[in-house]
Amino acid sequence: MGMRRAVVWSVMSLIALSPRPEAAAWDGTTEIVDGVRHVANPEAPPQDLELRVPRELWRVGGEDDRGGELLGFVTDVQVDDEGTCYLLDSTLNRICAYSAEGEFLRVIGREGEGPGEFRNVGEFMLMPDGNFGVLQFMPAKVVTLDRQGVPGGDFSLCDGARGLSLIERARSVGDHVVIGTACGNFEAGGVDYALAFVAPDGERLHVIRQETEINPHGNINVGGQHDKDFVRHWDLAPDGRVFVSPVEDRYLIDVYDERGGLVQRITRKYETLRRSDEDLAADRKRQEDMDRRFGGMVQLLSNEYERDIAVLHGRPDGELWVASSRGLRECPDGTIGLFDVFDTEGRNVRRVGLAVDYDPRKDDYLLVGDRLFVLKQARVRPASTSSSMSGGVTSLVIMGGGGDDEEDEGDETPPSVVCYALD
Repeated sequence: MGMRRAVVWSVMSLIALSPRPEAAAWDGTTEIVDGVRHVANPEAPPQDLELRVPRELWRVGGEDDRGGELLGFVTDVQVDDEGTCYLLDSTLNRICAYSAEGEFLRVIGREGEGPGEFRNVGEFMLMPDGNFGVLQFMPAKVVTLDRQGVPGGDFSLCDGARGLSLIERARSVGDHVVIGTACGNFEAGGVDYALAFVAPDGERLHVIRQETEINPHGNINVGGQHDKDFVRHWDLAPDGRVFVSPVEDRYLIDVYDERGGLVQRITRKYETLRRSDEDLAADRKRQEDMDRRFGGMVQLLSNEYERDIAVLHGRPDGELWVASSRGLRECPDGTIGLFDVFDTEGRNVRRVGLAVDYDPRKDDYLLVGDRLFVLKQARVRPASTSSSMSGGVTSLVIMGGGGDDEEDEGDETPPSVVCYALD
């Protein structure tokens, strides 16, 4: 409790010292090029930093779990229109439902290979028909089931692919479902990367972006100056538009409409952040782990610089929050990060910091609607479990093991989830 009180006092001091946001003119440029709206943002937004202290609603798991239900490592969360929260437990391969007040309701799904069963999962989504779509990492498919656990039809967008295939990320909003895939292409001698709108049964409707990477060994490359990041680094707006960060070494966001057409390109002046020697050494350790797991089929392209845009968050009000490398690395103690906030016109109008009990070496976070979920101990999970990206770490990185510090290996604090309101 002392640590939490110190964090709150530290953040409240920052708030007291921070200038109040004042209305100022946006100092960027906008032009239409070949029918696409280009928005160029300056390095700094017109408004000063806004620090928020989210209100804690409930917490589950940990050493003082009041409900007594067993909780493994949670890697994804969905919230329905009634406020019911669904936590994907990738250790026990099940979905745990909690009320808006944090009361445990029921368990949905179970581990296995039969209808409605899954394993090796890290993400899931609420599909347009109200059912769950659980992304199974290997073998790659979407397992569907309703909110009571009744199985639906499973599907894969990599049917017929030869070699290692992955469903990288999937999300839905309204009638829209977007899925990013990396499918082995034996005939082309490489991998087909695609980001597309799909129907609830897996039928591809509109392609947003697709590329084939020729590789005679059929390996899937991740990280580094890899230009196929569009399959994972994206998010959705409430109106169905898709925000995509296509490359690592540029602060660039491409915006696509509901039919996959490029309508806007957003840039911001940004100085790329150099990575530490410790991070580069961790990459080498992760590559060794992936070699053991996948027999050399997955290659981590290590880069000496951080990815400019770490995570994109489409917000319910139409704003876009961007967690940059500097926003996550160079934020005040006691905050998750400093997010660049873009309005519906693509203008970077301010920065927002979220102040909660959070350790970036051990914890992870998710922004879901008007809720913030902090996943305690998510980054120190054992190497035998599987996961995927939530607050800025890809599935393969987390699957490689937990925290990089040796002192974390003996940390036996049980994982927990804390739910906050973003008032």
